[in-house]
Amino acid sequence: MTMTSLICTVEPSIAAVDDATIYAHLSSIIEDGETAPDDAELIAAYLAAATSRLHGPNGLLGRALLESTW
Repeated sequence: MTMTSLICTVEPSIAAVDDATIYAHLSSIIEDGETAPDDAELIAAYLAAATSRLHGPNGLLGRALLESTW
């Protein structure tokens, strides 16, 4: 039996969840005149880590979260 592995050649061009939804869910505080909370970079890093853990054939879901080219 031959095992093959998939390699993602084109990653999804959008995030699995948009920033506004994440900020609202986390009840992030956005100061007047600002477009993102102070910890936006940390939140983006958490989203990237969660997406990489779930996305693709080797992820926990065993499938793509978004359209990708393999």
